[in-house]
Amino acid sequence: MNFGIFLEQELSNQNLSKSSFSKKLSISRQTLTTNIQQWKNGREPNIKTIKKYLKILNIDATLFFMNM
Repeated sequence: MNFGIFLEQELSNQNLSKSSFSKKLSISRQTLTTNIQQWKNGREPNIKTIKKYLKILNIDATLFFMNM
């Protein structure tokens, strides 16, 4: 599974809207939506970005990387 699909599923699981999540990231909802679409299409974010997103979602990065 790529990070874009994972992120959309996790936002849904945690009942977070893209708007509220993007505010926590200090980015616009449109930027988040664009990033997710790019990631779903095969472009992956860098490790620093993944860790930042996981921290906000309260997901342990070590466990995440072990399961991906």
